[in-house]
Amino acid sequence: MSHQPNEVLKRARVARSILTLAFVALASAFFRAQILRSEEFALQSETNRLRVVPLPGARATIYDRHGEIIAENLPGYSVSILTPKEDSLRSAMRALARVVNLDSAQQERVVRRFRDAPTRPAVIFQDAPFDVVSVLEEHRMDFPGLIIQSAPKRYYPDGPAVAA
Repeated sequence: MSHQPNEVLKRARVARSILTLAFVALASAFFRAQILRSEEFALQSETNRLRVVPLPGARATIYDRHGEIIAENLPGYSVSILTPKEDSLRSAMRALARVVNLDSAQQERVVRRFRDAPTRPAVIFQDAPFDVVSVLEEHRMDFPGLIIQSAPKRYYPDGPAVAA
């Protein structure tokens, strides 16, 4: 009977040391995450924010009192790309250039737009033709940050004098 209390004490010491090691491991992981790597996680949280993508309001067809069209909308498309870093934007632009006609000057313009507003989508084509949009839609899985928006163009059948 004298062996049982020693055995219980021995098991209690082992359990206590295992729990102590577990708490020390948790405390060290907490210290590493909160103190040593806090700047890295702060940078990640800045890039993981929701980004605002502005959508223009819809515009209706305008008729004069005789029912003639003064202004109407024609289909148009805006193509933009949203990437977290300039390096990934440049590689995406190189890949896009292989799919659609995109010269180096256009690529540099997109990079400049990205530098001006890195949290907003960089516009690649403001008024993209339908054939470019259809090719990009076919390759949409290759470009995860690609945004294709319908952006109707205003058309004035009687010319710009009516627009004013």
